[in-house]
Amino acid sequence: SDEDFFMRPPPLPGELEHEVTDRAWVCVFFLALAYLAYVAYIGCREGDVRRITHGFNYQGRLCGVDTHWSEDKLFWCQDIATGERLFKYPVCVSSCPTSANSTACDGLREVYAEGAAVAYPSQAFGMYCVPSRASDRLAMSKVFDQIDGKSWVLKLKRIFAQLWLATVPLSITVVVAVCMSSLYLLVVDKCPSFLVAVSMMFLMLFPMAVGGMTIYGATIEHGASKRSKSDLVEGIGLLLVGPLLWTVGWSGMRFLSSAIGCIQAATDCLFAGPSVFWEPVVLIISRAVLFGGMSFVAVMTITSGKIEMVHVDDSLLHTGMLRTFHYDRKTMANLAYLLLMTVWLLEFGTALSQYALAWLAQRWYFTPYVNGRKRHVHNCGLYHAYCEALRHHTGTLALGALLMTFLRGWRNVCWVLASAASERRTNPLSACLGRCCGICVCCFNRYLARLDKAAYMDVAIFSSDYSLAAVRAQKLLRHWVPSVRALHGSQALLTAIGVATVVCTGSLLTLVTIKNVEMFNTPNSRHFVSQPKAVTACAGLISFFTATSCMSILDMVADTLLYCFAIEQRRHMSRMGVEHRGSNEDRRGCVAGWWPWHGQADELGGEGAPRYAPPGLRKLLLAHDPGE
Repeated sequence: SDEDFFMRPPPLPGELEHEVTDRAWVCVFFLALAYLAYVAYIGCREGDVRRITHGFNYQGRLCGVDTHWSEDKLFWCQDIATGERLFKYPVCVSSCPTSANSTACDGLREVYAEGAAVAYPSQAFGMYCVPSRASDRLAMSKVFDQIDGKSWVLKLKRIFAQLWLATVPLSITVVVAVCMSSLYLLVVDKCPSFLVAVSMMFLMLFPMAVGGMTIYGATIEHGASKRSKSDLVEGIGLLLVGPLLWTVGWSGMRFLSSAIGCIQAATDCLFAGPSVFWEPVVLIISRAVLFGGMSFVAVMTITSGKIEMVHVDDSLLHTGMLRTFHYDRKTMANLAYLLLMTVWLLEFGTALSQYALAWLAQRWYFTPYVNGRKRHVHNCGLYHAYCEALRHHTGTLALGALLMTFLRGWRNVCWVLASAASERRTNPLSACLGRCCGICVCCFNRYLARLDKAAYMDVAIFSSDYSLAAVRAQKLLRHWVPSVRALHGSQALLTAIGVATVVCTGSLLTLVTIKNVEMFNTPNSRHFVSQPKAVTACAGLISFFTATSCMSILDMVADTLLYCFAIEQRRHMSRMGVEHRGSNEDRRGCVAGWWPWHGQADELGGEGAPRYAPPGLRKLLLAHDPGE
C-alpha cells in the first residue's frame, strides 16, 4: 500500500537498483522506430530533391533530371526589341550567361516567332539565373511575387531562401540566446527581484519600441498604401502588447518570494554538479539533428509523388517554376506517420531531459550534509543519468511521450480552465467559467493532471512504471502534502520571464541587424533580405526553443527538490500516524506538527528531521501554511 511504501527509508544514492519499466512499450517504441526507418528508406529511394529545387524548361522537362545532368539551371531569355523577359520560354543551361553573346537562347529561334531571343548578364541564385543588374533583378522579383500565391512549393522556397540569406544574423541570435540564458541562470539566485524588475521593464518597452518604429515607417515611408495600413495596425497592436505583458508579469509577482527559496536550492544543486549545464547543449543539438533528419526524410517523401507542371494566367503562361505533386494513399499515410514520429521523438527527447534532471536532482538531494555541504557529488552525473534512463526506462519515457503527443494541446487548454476555475469562491467570472466548463475541469483534475513531469521524478527515485508513478505523484502533491503543492511551479514566473526576455532580445537584435547593416538592407546586395518580418519571426522562434531548453534546467530541478521534500514529509507523517484523509486542522498543522524539533531544535541531524533538505528550502516550507 501507499502507507507501507512511504514508511520505507529514502533511497540513498547507490542503494536503489533500477529495473526495466514498461517493458511492453519498449517493444512498441522500437517497432515504431523500425517502421520509421522503412518509411525513410522508401522516401529516399523514390524521392528526388531536385524535383523541388530545379525548374522546367519550355518543353516541360525538368532541368538536370530530364535533360543532361549538367544543364541544371533555369534561365529566362529576353526579347531583343522590347527587352522583356520571356517567362513563357525558359531554357536549361549548365551555367548562367555572363554576357549578351551567350548561345543559351539559340534553341528558341524555332519556337519564338515574335522576335529574336538573346541572353543578358546574369548570376546564379540557387538553381535559377537572375539578372546581374539590381534594377532588372527587382523587376523580376515583382513577377515572382505574383506567382508566390500559386504554389506552396514556391512559397517554401522563397522563405528558405530568405533564411539562407540571413544565416549570419540568425547564427548570432543562437549564440546570444545561449549566452543570455546561461547568464540568467548564473545571476537569478543572487538578485532575483532586481533581475525580474529589469526583465519586466524590458518586456514592456520592447514591443512598444518596435510598435513605434512600425507606425513611424507606415506613416512616413509608405504613405497611404495598403502596406502602410497593415503596418499601422501591427504597430498599434504592439503598443498595446507592452502594457499587457507588464500587467501579466506584475500579477505573478506575488509568487516571487515563494520562488526565491526554490531557486536558491536549485542553483545549489546545479553548481554542485557542473555537468548538468551540458544538458541544454545536448538537448538543443539532439533537437536540431532530429528536426533536420526528419525534415530531409519528409522532403524526400514529398518529392516521391507524381510531379506535374503548373500553368498560370495568360501573361505568365509558363515560368518553369510552378509545380504540383499528386500522392497515393500509401504516400499520404507515410507523410502522416512522419509527422507523428517527429512529434513523438521530440516529446521523447523532452521526457529524457526531464528524467535526467530529476535523476541528478534526487541524487543530490538524498546525499547527506557533512559540515554544511553535500558530500560525494558525482562530476559526470549527466552521463550516468542518460545511461540509466535509456537502459531501464526507455519504455516509460516512450509511453509518457506518446501520451503527450496526443494530449498536450488538450491538457494545456484544460489546465487553463481548471486554473481559472480554482478561484471561483472569490471571483465571479471564475465561478461562471467553472460551471460552464465543468467537464473540462473534471477531466483535467481526474486524468490529465497526471500527465506531468512529476511522474518522471517518481520514476527517477523509485523506478516505477509510468502509470503508477503518475498516480502516486498526483496523490503526493495534490492530497498528501499540500504545503509542497503550494510551492510546486512557483519558480515558473522566473522561468517565463527569462524565456520572454531572451526571445525579445534575439528578435530585436535580428531586426536591428537586418534594418541597419548595408549587406542586408541594400537591394543590389547578394544578401539582401526582402522579408525582414519573416526572418525576425524565425529568430524569435529559434530564441524561444533555445531559451526553453536552457531554462528548463531551473524549473525541473526546483520541482524535483520539492518532490523529494514532499516524500520526506509524507514519510514522517506516516511514521507519526497522521492520516492523509484527516481534518483541515490536521493538514494545517502537518508541516510543523510532524517535526519533533519544530520550536525546540533546528539541527539538520535532529531526531526525525529531514537530513537532506537544504536549509533555505526547509525554512520556506515551514513559512507556508496551506490552511491559511
